[in-house]
Amino acid sequence: MVTDYESEAHIDARAAAGRQGEVPGEVYETIRLALQWNLREYHRKHPAQLPSCDLYVYVVSAVKWARETNPGVALYLTQSALTAVADDDGPTLDDAAACLRHSLTQESPGHNAWSYDEASRFVTAALLAR
Repeated sequence: MVTDYESEAHIDARAAAGRQGEVPGEVYETIRLALQWNLREYHRKHPAQLPSCDLYVYVVSAVKWARETNPGVALYLTQSALTAVADDDGPTLDDAAACLRHSLTQESPGHNAWSYDEASRFVTAALLAR
């Protein structure tokens, strides 16, 4: 059954995760919501500094984990979170993307820091998935 908060892309991502038999789609959805919330919160607290803010390390770890586990779903959840934040009178898409890109270059529990190029390729691919 489709509820009003579920998009077709969310349903497709959940189905893809279920087919893999590894991770329920709801786990990825939780990561998307955490990323969205963290970007909004930092924009509210530090609007001018958002591009250079470090997101919560566990949110960053979750995004890195999602990419390792299911790269396609990770791109979707990242694109969806960035777009939703920018569409809801939050930061600009560029500022939100810059913040995530910067945060991915930091070490996080269980994951090494990504190079700027690796973080940039991931965020750019997510934005192009729109």
